[in-house]
Amino acid sequence: MPKVDEFQGFSVSFYANEHLPKHVHFRKGGGQMVKINIEKIEVVNSINVSKQMEKVLLKRTELMQKHYLHQWNSFFKNKPDLL
Repeated sequence: MPKVDEFQGFSVSFYANEHLPKHVHFRKGGGQMVKINIEKIEVVNSINVSKQMEKVLLKRTELMQKHYLHQWNSFFKNKPDLL
């Protein structure tokens, strides 16, 4: 699970066996998780995270979009169906 960032106690990563759309998982202790589409900057799934925190994580994704996309594309460069 490549870790691409850390923000406000959330670990930001994606799995080695991912699928489209391009997305990251924000995970924090206590079962908190938000999955965000990197290209559309939208929440795909959220568990135990407030709407206010989702907005903060969306803003973080917007600010880090180029970095997250670069990490995704670099990691999956040998899997053209994920680019």
